Amino acid sequence: MKQRIIIGLLLLLPLLSQAQSPAIEALYDCYGAAEGITSVMLERKMMQMMSTQAEQRDDSELARLLDEIGFIRVLTTTDDTDLAAEAERTVKADKHFELLTSTTADGRTTRVYLRESKLDEDKELVVITHGEDETTVVHIFGSFDVREISRITSIRPR
Repeated sequence: MKQRIIIGLLLLLPLLSQAQSPAIEALYDCYGAAEGITSVMLERKMMQMMSTQAEQRDDSELARLLDEIGFIRVLTTTDDTDLAAEAERTVKADKHFELLTSTTADGRTTRVYLRESKLDEDKELVVITHGEDETTVVHIFGSFDVREISRITSIRPR
């Protein structure tokens, strides 16, 4: 009996370690359909399709990066909401997120947080940018290399 319990726990361990932060999920659930907020969600299938397109354009590095990303979710608003403050509270409440960088320029503050799992390669990157005119929260989940994530900005629609 003891052996079955241990085997069961070992089988569940990878599933538990792959789950993204439930607090960040709740933030997107709350604000994703809110008035005045634009929500963009690029889920796993879309990331795979974009990876295929990058491969067809002979950009194998970008294709590999996109294939490693589980999803990208973006919330943005020009309204005077508490989205930035709520996102900051949510990330700081999860003790597993670590501040990577914080910059302020021209009245805009950008903070980048990373959450790494000790059990697998999955990571979460949360970028919170806010200023007088706009607030944006970007959440990226997957097994990507954080140093290569800026490559996503090279993607242009055809």
